[in-house]
Amino acid sequence: MNQRPHLDQYRSGVGVHDKSGNSNYYSMQRPEIAKLLPRPVNRILDVGCGEGVFAKFLKDQGLAQEVWGVELNEGLSLVAAQHLDKVLIGDISAIISDLPAEFFDVVFFNDSLEHMVDPFSVLNSIRAKISRNGYVIGSLPNIGYIRQVYELIIQKDWRYCDQGIMDRTHLRFFTLKSMKRMFSETNFTAETVVGIAPIRRVLFVLFKYLSFGWLTDSLYRQYIWRLRL
Repeated sequence: MNQRPHLDQYRSGVGVHDKSGNSNYYSMQRPEIAKLLPRPVNRILDVGCGEGVFAKFLKDQGLAQEVWGVELNEGLSLVAAQHLDKVLIGDISAIISDLPAEFFDVVFFNDSLEHMVDPFSVLNSIRAKISRNGYVIGSLPNIGYIRQVYELIIQKDWRYCDQGIMDRTHLRFFTLKSMKRMFSETNFTAETVVGIAPIRRVLFVLFKYLSFGWLTDSLYRQYIWRLRL
């Protein structure tokens, strides 16, 4: 297993959806996730590619030769088609069977698994489409984030929003422990799991110190990860 990268290698919070209204779900480069790609590859698949900005970024940086995307929103897919080599329109769970076997070196799920009815089945099925020594890379919001726990336990509220952890289009919710369990149950090896977008530094240090490290998992709004077959 590769050594876990230091958190400073990632631009904490860049491209992460929050409640500020400043983020854009469909047009982000996500450099903090691009850094999880260990080497340039031939072919990638970006599931939930939006406008194709992230996949185009990888290609422009010379990190991928051929880029495919899957996008449910037809309008966004038309924009993505201007940048990517191929864009498939529809639900990934219905499209997987049409994808070529052992074709992609990397499949990205950037903030997309939580929007799926059955992300476990999708991860299981995508395995056959990944080349030998390939990767699955992505990100998931952390429902165990301390501000979210405060809202649930102290304010006794479960309030959906237009974006962020409580995006009203999210169908699944994960803590760090449950996302790791999902990776294990779908027979992937988690090489790297890194928390990003932490709570304000002063509070981070305070909570971590007072809890003797027990709250560390709850101090990050999102986790990014790299999996191997």
